[in-house]
Amino acid sequence: MAGSDAGGSGIQFYDTYVSDNGGPYALWLTTTDPSVVFKGECGHRYSFYSVAVDLVGNMEEHPAAADATTEVVSVLGDTEGNGVVDIADLILTLQIMSQTQDSDLETNI
Repeated sequence: MAGSDAGGSGIQFYDTYVSDNGGPYALWLTTTDPSVVFKGECGHRYSFYSVAVDLVGNMEEHPAAADATTEVVSVLGDTEGNGVVDIADLILTLQIMSQTQDSDLETNI
């Protein structure tokens, strides 16, 4: 996030809003940091915008469109969809394969 309040009192903080899979925007974070990390869920698409608030409380208008959009893609082998391939994924994959007789180990079930 970056901004300026040329000739004004200066930016105090940013309110950052997020939309999950096209849903309504909700306040996610209030910060002074220019860069933050968002951890989303696999298979979800997130849109973001921020609103600056200056040192005397003036707030920027909410934008009509997102400042940024990203999608968290699934990881090959992440059977349970938590973004990490671990022993739980192996166990779940083997359980599913024993029920379906599927022997393609590159399948992301």
